[in-house]
Amino acid sequence: MQEAGMVEGLSDASMSNKKTIKKIENVLVGGAFNTMESFSRITAFITAFRLAKSNPNVISKAELLYEGDMDYQRHKEIHGDSPAAFARFMTEETFGVYGKENRPWAGRGFGSLPALFMTYITQMFGLMYRLLNPYVLKRIDGKLSVGLANPNRSKAANAIGRKAFARIMLMLGLTGGLMGLPGAEDAEDIINAVRKLQSGGVDSDIRTEFRNMLYDAGWGPGMIEAMEAGLINTVLNIDVQGRISFGMAPWSRQVRAGLSLAGFQTGAKADEFLGAPGAILIDPIRALVNEGLREGEWGSAAMKMLPTSVRNLTKVAEYTNRGYMQTGYGQIITDDLNGADLAMQALGFTPTEISKNRELLYLERNLDRAGSGFKKRMNARITNALRDIILGGQRKDADLINDGQSQIRELMAQIVEHNLNNKPHLMYTPDMNRLRMEAIVAINPNYRLQGLSLIHI
Repeated sequence: MQEAGMVEGLSDASMSNKKTIKKIENVLVGGAFNTMESFSRITAFITAFRLAKSNPNVISKAELLYEGDMDYQRHKEIHGDSPAAFARFMTEETFGVYGKENRPWAGRGFGSLPALFMTYITQMFGLMYRLLNPYVLKRIDGKLSVGLANPNRSKAANAIGRKAFARIMLMLGLTGGLMGLPGAEDAEDIINAVRKLQSGGVDSDIRTEFRNMLYDAGWGPGMIEAMEAGLINTVLNIDVQGRISFGMAPWSRQVRAGLSLAGFQTGAKADEFLGAPGAILIDPIRALVNEGLREGEWGSAAMKMLPTSVRNLTKVAEYTNRGYMQTGYGQIITDDLNGADLAMQALGFTPTEISKNRELLYLERNLDRAGSGFKKRMNARITNALRDIILGGQRKDADLINDGQSQIRELMAQIVEHNLNNKPHLMYTPDMNRLRMEAIVAINPNYRLQGLSLIHI
């Protein structure tokens, strides 16, 4: 119960006002989560206990797999070599233990703020890593070499652990799709970033290309969605991938946000560096600016300041009153939700109709600016080359003029190659008249002063 976050003693009739407020907070804000967490842990304990009690092979395989695990040995010391000890250990091993004892070094001190709510996923990545026991690069006798992460584990233990790892991957793939597998979303973003560098600044979306590949191979829409997002999304029409996915590794968001702060384009917002606390603080402010000040939707802005469980209910109420659901920028997401969809939204499960349309809006925005990086870079280089040509003419410097013209020829060749290798919507034709005027302005720093003097006259 403690691991589930259930606070004991709140039903005491002599509790103070402070405890009363704590009870209300625990019931309204955390009650649903705590109840489901307790239910899940108790169910897992009962299942493990019954398996160990009815099948002696379970305990014998656990002895092989955890022969060097001091935590498992400690459980046996306290609770005896029994099914109860095994069930207690497996519940903690698979659900995690929330406290400093299992918090990584990076999640302590200053790191405890961005690491808030990352305890579970960190421990689950650790569990899968221990089960797989992969080959890693390590230093042995002063030299770098490749070896097992845990070389002391026996072959029998490795076989059991890797079999369990394979089953976990299979279940994650069935429920969360390929993008729910550990590191899948990070890999997708890395591939997109590398391809952007290779294409000279043109954005791409490997996930869309993956869907198109399956469609060209004869797969139907339902099978493609099941492969990408899992069977639950396809069959029940609710988006659970974000809840069960391990697509982003621990600290991935913080690393991206840090790179964004340093000036790199990663797609992450700077406030994501602070993790969940940053979202709790920044999201209401962003809603106040975007939906309140800009759109005039003060009611929607105020709702963004409520707890998530309450916001889910307000979303249903908004849809019922309006007949549609919209983004913070006023774009219609959908106007075609049924009673079952609204019920799932009230429980916190986003209908796939909403998640799909949100993704389409995101892809539409990306399509509009897919080639913006290449265009900005070419515009800047052409402007600099034109500046050199103009300066060369003013100073009667033939070498500077020739250098500028040579740069223009090289840049135009790059643009022609870009247009040949990309789709029509990504083609680019520079506006030479505008760029020439920008070059003239760049070499005449006094034009603003001249403009001001004319205004005063």
